[in-house]
Amino acid sequence: MIKRANFSVPADVEQMLGELRRDDGLADRSNGIAGANPDSARRWLERILVDPFARAAHTDWLRDAYAAQFLPSSPRRLLHGTEPRRAEPDSRFPHRDLLPSSIIEAVLQTGVAALDGPAVSRLLLNPYALWDLSDLICDRLPDHWLPAMDKVGNDLIREYDMDIPLPGSEATPLNGDPTRAAPRKPGNHS
Repeated sequence: MIKRANFSVPADVEQMLGELRRDDGLADRSNGIAGANPDSARRWLERILVDPFARAAHTDWLRDAYAAQFLPSSPRRLLHGTEPRRAEPDSRFPHRDLLPSSIIEAVLQTGVAALDGPAVSRLLLNPYALWDLSDLICDRLPDHWLPAMDKVGNDLIREYDMDIPLPGSEATPLNGDPTRAAPRKPGNHS
């Protein structure tokens, strides 16, 4: 995973994660997201499921907070849809089980709204389930997730000042360099 040198968990998210970690287990009793703004928690969860840099920073925060080791599972697409193989989960993470397939399918189809408050809290503290679910979103490209993925892609294009023409568009220079023309339209070989 390539990390953006300038990306870290935002301060408000760091505070939220600290509160979630402190109050872990209380959310089950309150049926809410203990110690956190539910809308903020859901927005961050949606982001880390589609933004690899945010997910890496989030996972680093969890690893440091729990003084634990984390290695992502093998992507399911490489295993022909079977349960991912993974190293023995670090027991210092209180949440380390993958999500049940019924929950995964609901999140793939309808987003994080499919999760109740306690499930959002647990997922934010579970690097194994986060990476597995993110892998499935990136592999299956469910309609619900396409706008969020598009936003992350566009944000990265703007941040790195890239000029990426759409396939089939007229040839245009990339990043203003006339010697690096974009691909031509299919069928136009002149």
